[in-house]
Amino acid sequence: MAPLHAADDDTLIIEPLVQRHVGDAAFYWAQHDSSVHSPQIDLGRLLHFDRLLQAHLDGIVVAGQEGWKLAFEELDRWKGASETFVCAYLALHDQDGERLRTVWGRVEADVGRNLRGLVSALNWVGADRALPWLERWVGADHNPALQVTALRAAVLGDELLLAPAKPLLPRLAASPAAPVRAATARLAGQLDPAGPVLATLLRDDDPVVRAEAAIALGWNAANDAAPLLWKTCAEWIGNHHALQGWPRFQAERRLGRWLRYLGALLPPGHPAVPRLLSQLPPRLGLLLALHHADPAHLPWVVTQMDAKETSRFAGWVWSMLTGVALDEADMVVTEPEIEEELSLLSRDQDAGLPEPAPDRVRAWMDAYATRLPHGTPCLFGQALTDTVVTDLLCNGPQALRWMAALRMPQLFFNIREPAWRQCLLLEQFQQSAAA
Repeated sequence: MAPLHAADDDTLIIEPLVQRHVGDAAFYWAQHDSSVHSPQIDLGRLLHFDRLLQAHLDGIVVAGQEGWKLAFEELDRWKGASETFVCAYLALHDQDGERLRTVWGRVEADVGRNLRGLVSALNWVGADRALPWLERWVGADHNPALQVTALRAAVLGDELLLAPAKPLLPRLAASPAAPVRAATARLAGQLDPAGPVLATLLRDDDPVVRAEAAIALGWNAANDAAPLLWKTCAEWIGNHHALQGWPRFQAERRLGRWLRYLGALLPPGHPAVPRLLSQLPPRLGLLLALHHADPAHLPWVVTQMDAKETSRFAGWVWSMLTGVALDEADMVVTEPEIEEELSLLSRDQDAGLPEPAPDRVRAWMDAYATRLPHGTPCLFGQALTDTVVTDLLCNGPQALRWMAALRMPQLFFNIREPAWRQCLLLEQFQQSAAA
């Protein structure tokens, strides 16, 4: 028989059910967090994940102390960002902060892995619960990791969360901790993009700080930002190959982030793009080609379909740029009906994407490529007008929604936010545009 307990308000608690809530909440948060650049998850699917996530979180909250105990046992066991998120969400409902201090001890033990879980929880609970902690942490010069947490949560969340950091920008930009300065650069891009803080950070000794400052500058001065970001990316490409394991993963994830921005900042027809594509690892090159969105580089994208490691991703990038669905246009390879091979495909990071037939794609290019827009960024074979971008934000997969949000900086639209909040912002934007 399942163990039964009474919660603080005498509600009967079924321990296996609460354990299921804890595990499923961690799972659905991981789906939300990893969806940011997904080629398959759209806003509707994200909304579905988030509803399930919130339902499981509510179930843990109702369980009271027993829910907290089981959630913290999972954090102690797995020590991951997903478990950090669940425990931080619960802790942010605790009035005296003791639980949050306990969670912070686990975060501090592995900041690189777990900080994102705490930042997301601060964003998830809403400004009323998050703001008191951000006000306390943003000025905590003795603890740079706390400051980074506050700054990142402010960038990602409700506009109210920006207020505590604004008067402290000069002090934060002078921090001896490079991660604090990098997080400050992200914030300065929203609060004071033309001010002296961002100008100072663009000259910083640390390449990560300079890159984040260049990205922040790119919201308003793309022509000035692109060369600065390009230089830092080039340095990073030359240095990250010596890394192994988790540091290499972190370095490549950071480089991927920068290349997405660089692709959007470089104007179509920029002569340096072909050279950069040839220098990058193929998957990172495909990221750049997608976010640059210049049809002139489609022939290079097609060449990446010849390698098994990149063929599916290259096919998807090609489809997003041209608007041609590979399966509907009969440009796919029939999958082998072999269980072993299918199981291997299911573990591939491109699982679910069709395998392109390069020869048929090249034949399409010979016949129709000249019909695509030239000299302007395009997706789905269309120039990126405001109408196309707005439609992508509403209906596109997460990977393209990220691109669309980047091209509408006046919104400061963040696809990492809870899906219901994104829907509300889109509705407000559409109403404003129609007025």
